[in-house]
Amino acid sequence: MGVASLIVTGVATGLQVYSQMQAGKTAERVAKVNDKNAQTEAKNLEAEARNKQLEFAEGVKRERINQRKAMASLRARLSGSGTLMNSGTAMDILGETAGNFQLAISDAARASTMQVTSIYQRADGVRRQGKMGIWEAGQAKQASTLEAFSTGLSGVSKSVSAYGHNKYTGFIP
Repeated sequence: MGVASLIVTGVATGLQVYSQMQAGKTAERVAKVNDKNAQTEAKNLEAEARNKQLEFAEGVKRERINQRKAMASLRARLSGSGTLMNSGTAMDILGETAGNFQLAISDAARASTMQVTSIYQRADGVRRQGKMGIWEAGQAKQASTLEAFSTGLSGVSKSVSAYGHNKYTGFIP
């Protein structure tokens, strides 16, 4: 019975050590997969941000064309009504209209910049989160290695103690 007790203690300790080592390796593998997914997501977000920038640039181009057409139409209506185009109310109307058009583009630019910046910040956060997961997994692997070592020492100590007790009590010759 004494030898069986030593064998069971040794096997149990070995299984615990193996399990703890595997837990650390598994955490590391999972973190690497998560990091790869995070990097892919960050690239997708950056592509989305670039697309938003291109969409905005195209929208500004179209808006400027529409504004030129609107200004030309306004000039034609004013001059068609016999208004002098280089002074007074006509100049005020044209100036205010052009200013309002430019303000609309500036507001859209500010909104687009904020949206694109937000997307880039999300991409950076996702990327950092993936890297943090790898660091945490490294810490978990180190902890499981230390825990496995501790378990191994504890198992050896228990085995030596059990051997001594069994030898003392005569279970082992």
